[in-house]
Order: sequence, then structure tokens, then C-alpha cells
Amino acid sequence: MRTDWYFLRHGETDYNRKTLMQGHIDIPLNDNGRRQAREARDELKKQRLSFQHIYSSTLDRAAETGEIVTGRARRDFSLDSRLIEMGFGVWEGISYVEGGPEILRLNDDPEHYIPPKGGESFEDVYQRASDFIRDLKRAAAPGGDDAGGNVLIATHGCTLRSILRVLSGLPLRDFWTVKVGNCDMFHYAVEDGVIRECPMVLRHQDPFDPHFIEYHKNS
Repeated sequence: MRTDWYFLRHGETDYNRKTLMQGHIDIPLNDNGRRQAREARDELKKQRLSFQHIYSSTLDRAAETGEIVTGRARRDFSLDSRLIEMGFGVWEGISYVEGGPEILRLNDDPEHYIPPKGGESFEDVYQRASDFIRDLKRAAAPGGDDAGGNVLIATHGCTLRSILRVLSGLPLRDFWTVKVGNCDMFHYAVEDGVIRECPMVLRHQDPFDPHFIEYHKNS
């Protein structure tokens, strides 16, 4: 029996557009983010893709993206705090492009990143992601709640990269090599206990993410 996981990053927010660190701040989608989610919804309709079960971060920007993309109410979701964005503590609201050397280390040298007061380390988020995937695998097993269905997981950039790191075994030094644009969707299939990466369902460019080549060209 095959179960399909679809991991979705939320749409754009004003903090994304201003290159500000969001973390745990509950920033809503902006109008462009809602447009991105509607376009994602339309593309999924073309692919005749619907979802048996929806998991979402408890933060509004992810949950609203899930609502728009699926056309279903948030009360139908399994809201899970393990899917919230990486916490940046006292740095939240600061530009991740114009910040000091410690913030630049976050983006350029994750192996030596030291989180600020109230913030999370990469390993903290990796552990959250690992715990979530463990439970997701149980739900995909025969007799599980998700077995044989399509499952949507709405989350955030760093958390999604951490999930992909769990699934692929990617080393921390390569954390930022995975490009994750707003409303990108990654697809994995689980069959007979084996997890297999599938082609991406949705792929966008994020002009406000310093890890996209386009950002460096235009900065």
C-alpha cells in the first residue's frame, strides 16, 4: 500500500518581502502570498490532486496557505506545533540580509551557528522534524490513519528543509543547498516502509531569499 506525502511551504508574507526573520512571530500571508496559494490550488486541480489528511503548523501563514490550497477549513486540519518555523528569539524582526555577523553565520555556516537568546539551534528543529516524520511513518503504515492516501503537510522554510534533511540524510553543512520558495511543494512516496523522493509538484523562485541565485544577482 502506497501513501504519498506532499510538503508545502506557506505563501509570501510582508516579512518575507522585507527580508525580516519571522520565526515564531505569527505573521499572516500578504496579498501576493494568497495569490500564490490560489495559483498552487489551481495547479493541483489540474493535476487532480486532493488530500485525505492535512497537517499544518499552528502559525497562521502556514494554516491559511493550507486552507486556500485545499479549499478546506482549518478545523479539519491536524495542527502540530512541531511544524512551526525555526525560532530566532531576540533576532525575530531583524533583517537576515543586513544583520550582523552572527546572522550571516546562520545563512552561510550552519555548522557553527549559535542561536541567540530564546532561539533554536538547527539540531532543535531537526529533532522536531524527526519526531514528526516518525509519527507520519506510523500513520502511513498498514492500518494507520493515512495509509493509502495523499497527505499534505503545510509548514515553513527552515522546518521544511529540516524535514527534507531527515528524509534525505543531507548533512547540516548543506542545509541551504535545498531551495525552498513560497508555495513550493515536495513529494515523497511511502510504500512497504520504503520512503522514496518523487519529482517536485510545485516549484517557484523566491526573490527575497538570499539562498536563491536570483537574489544575489539583483541585490
